[in-house]
Formats: sequence, structure tokens, C-alpha cells
Amino acid sequence: MSRSILSQALPLAFVGLFALAPLASAQVPKGFSADPAAAPSGAYKLDPRHTNVTAVVVHMGMSNFAMRLKGVTGSLDFDAADPTRSHLDVTIDPASLDTGVPALDQEVVAAFKPEPMHFVSTAIEKTGPTSGRITGALTFHGVTRPVVLDAVFNGSAAGPGGKRARMGFSATGRLKRSEFGFTEFSTWASDDVKLQIETEFSQ
Repeated sequence: MSRSILSQALPLAFVGLFALAPLASAQVPKGFSADPAAAPSGAYKLDPRHTNVTAVVVHMGMSNFAMRLKGVTGSLDFDAADPTRSHLDVTIDPASLDTGVPALDQEVVAAFKPEPMHFVSTAIEKTGPTSGRITGALTFHGVTRPVVLDAVFNGSAAGPGGKRARMGFSATGRLKRSEFGFTEFSTWASDDVKLQIETEFSQ
């Protein structure tokens, strides 16, 4: 093999090997457990620094447009012995909407009614060892309707320095804007909204 061909082949081979290599698993703290029964029961507060609520709409049938809601607070009363007896209460400031375009943020927020978005669980059902379905009442744009979240318990552990238990969840859900009376921007944004949630709670 000539030097020129070899010089071209080696970088390509390196790239190929790198692409096939698995991603390294994330580091987890001491005492981490993916078993919900191992998490301490009790009252938890939502950690806004490690919470991401994203609403996704279809834009003119062409793309999935994601908007982040950053002003999130909440609490979780967790029952490790019977997670279905747990209770979730979350509030979101609609003015915290972030589309990545400040002018669009102002336009959309101006169309919201000023009341906070509020979700309170009304029933929790286990769907697997670490998964569940959370039914709750969502108040949005002045209207309260039921919304269902499919949630996964990601794990729990002591926080930094061994203080305060922490736990994390992922969740997804869907709603129709029109059911809450929010029909603005219907010429370019879908009625269906997909919710994607990543969150952590600490005692």
C-alpha cells in the first residue's frame, strides 16, 4: 500500500472505530439505586437546576418545534412502599417560555393568560418495575383538564456530601391546546403538543 493511500486509510479507520465504540456510561454517585423501593420515603422539592420541561409542536407540517419552560417549581411526597400513594404538585411560570428567539417568546407569552400552569396528580398507576402512569389535573390558560404522563424512575442516591436524598425521573405526555382554549397561532402550530420532561427532586 502506498504512503498516500495509507495516510488516507488510517484516519478513516480511526473514525470508523470511534463511531462503533459505545458511549461511556455516566458516573453515578455512591449508593445509587434504580429500585424505587430503595429510595427514602418523604417530602421532596423539585430541583429547578436539573429540570427541563419541553413542549413540542409541529410547525406547518415541516418540523418539530421545541420550546422550553424554565420557571418550574414543585413538590413530591414519595411513598417507597407503595409509589401509587405518592403525590406530585408542580407549578410552571408561563412567562419563562424560551423558544430561542426572544421576539417570539414575547409574542407567545403575550397570548397566554397570566395564571401559572399548575399540575396536581390525582392518580398514579404502576406500569412496570420502574415505570408508571401519572394522571393529574393540569390548569393552563385558565382551564383545568386531565393530562396523563408516562413516567420512568431513573434512580436515587444521596446528594453531594452524602446529604439529602435525591431522585430523578423522565416523563412524556400529550395535550391538545384547543381543549384549554388556547387556539392562537393555529395557522402554523399544531393543536397537539408533546411534553418531554426530565427532572430531579431532593429532600
